Amino acid sequence: MNNPKKYLEMAFREALESPDCVTQSGAVIYHPDLDWITPGYRGLSYELEFNNYEISLTIKAEQAAIYRSALLGRKTNGATMFTCFAPSTDSAIAIVESGIKEIYTYEPLCDLAIKTEWKTTIEMG
Repeated sequence: MNNPKKYLEMAFREALESPDCVTQSGAVIYHPDLDWITPGYRGLSYELEFNNYEISLTIKAEQAAIYRSALLGRKTNGATMFTCFAPSTDSAIAIVESGIKEIYTYEPLCDLAIKTEWKTTIEMG
């Protein structure tokens, strides 16, 4: 990878599009062989009640980029992802299953996140 900083900056710009003002996060998928970029950002959380169960649904930045790639017919197998934070367990599963081979994150934010309530989820991811 010749310039990961460039793509991390794109991920941070994408995070600014997030309507979730608490956890603004962005991600970018880059496929070097096909020369395309697909962005994604964290969406709003939705609280639903179903059969007396409360369900929280949130589209995470990494997942949004993967879903957008699929929608556009872009192959993710062999691609690289750039993201603002370390992926959660759910996002890590999506990343692995989509064939993304490499992830770059912004290390100081990952260190900060590990000191918070996200620690367990990040370590599992």
